[in-house]
Amino acid sequence: MQALTDALGQVLGLGDAEDPVRAFALTYGGSVSGDYLNWQRGAGIRAEVWQILSPTRSRAFGTVELNRHIKRVYRAADTEWAKRYRGANIPFPIGPEEIVRGDKVMQTTNKRMKAWPRENAMDYVANGEIGVALAWPTPSAKRKKHTLKLGVEFSSQPGHEYSYQPSDRDDAPLELAWAVTVHKAQGSECGTTFLVLPARANLPRELLYTALTRQKDRVVILHEGTLADLRAFAHPSNSETARRLTDLFEAPQPFALDVRGQTRRFDRKLMHVSADGTPMASKNEVIIAGLLDRLAPGRWLYEEPLTGADGRVVRPDFTVTGEDGRTVFWEHAGMLDLPDYARKWERKKEWYARNGIEPWDKGGGPNGTLMWTDDLDGADARAWLALASQVLDAEPTDSGSATAPGTGSARRAKKTAARRRRP
Repeated sequence: MQALTDALGQVLGLGDAEDPVRAFALTYGGSVSGDYLNWQRGAGIRAEVWQILSPTRSRAFGTVELNRHIKRVYRAADTEWAKRYRGANIPFPIGPEEIVRGDKVMQTTNKRMKAWPRENAMDYVANGEIGVALAWPTPSAKRKKHTLKLGVEFSSQPGHEYSYQPSDRDDAPLELAWAVTVHKAQGSECGTTFLVLPARANLPRELLYTALTRQKDRVVILHEGTLADLRAFAHPSNSETARRLTDLFEAPQPFALDVRGQTRRFDRKLMHVSADGTPMASKNEVIIAGLLDRLAPGRWLYEEPLTGADGRVVRPDFTVTGEDGRTVFWEHAGMLDLPDYARKWERKKEWYARNGIEPWDKGGGPNGTLMWTDDLDGADARAWLALASQVLDAEPTDSGSATAPGTGSARRAKKTAARRRRP
């Protein structure tokens, strides 16, 4: 929890604030009028400026505990103020989480409701909508607290409020939402996201992709473990989709694969696996593995960690040891047609160069040789094989792998020719 508090303080600028509690409120919709902190209509627009994400609701790192932590650190005073019978026209808390004015909340049911103001109102709130709790418009005269309603302006419906009756029942249609599950965040976007990933989190590859693509500007990962542990979440063997054996449209093709000492079953149609049983990220990498089985059998590794002088750890697609002892790093740049990907690839080549790994056409470097292939002209295995033969100074053989490119077609051609020669 302290790591999250520190990250919020640093990224949201709370650490240098004279009043961190007030500074926190200003990050998601609060406003200042003189000496007073106000929660007025218009706050909902900023409800999703930032968001904390967790893979689960339960456990110490789940959204329930994370929201309780935020409530204790930054919202305790407002919660106590709302509980008082006398004082300002602020409604009592709602539900077991004691939701009060100024809290960030999420609707938990699909519901038709009357909005205010009435003009152009949608009169409907969907499950998963996020907003900020405000004081529902009331007459200027003081009213008894049990008659006061809490208003919520949702980020998806700015300028309109929906009213909620104070209650201590467990079935309240609102819950705290500074932290939400990755599943609940699907389809939404925030300026900055804080992703909480403990070492033992159960996060499939698909859910990791969702978590890392909810941000518009920045993602901050709070991971309890090593970079290798974090990388494991994205490994093809961690795909939940590939483990679903369903015959909705066609029969599955189950097969067993050893993953880190454990046997798991996958659907063969949904996995990319090399001839030696290594799960890979793409079909093109499987093709390259087949080429290396012909050029450097037994002398290549897939995604072997490489630590640079700056401490950064990268995983080249393939690390190959040549017959002459040279180390060749083969990267497959599969999306060079995308400008952002191309820029990142240029930066990665610069990193290699700073660490003594130069391109093959420059003679290589003292710490290795870099070569790369791409998909700009499609998956051209013949061209990749010719390039790799030149860089590795090796002649391809057809005995290295049963899946070597061209082997299957060559065998079929021989069988066809044999049948034609039969009388």
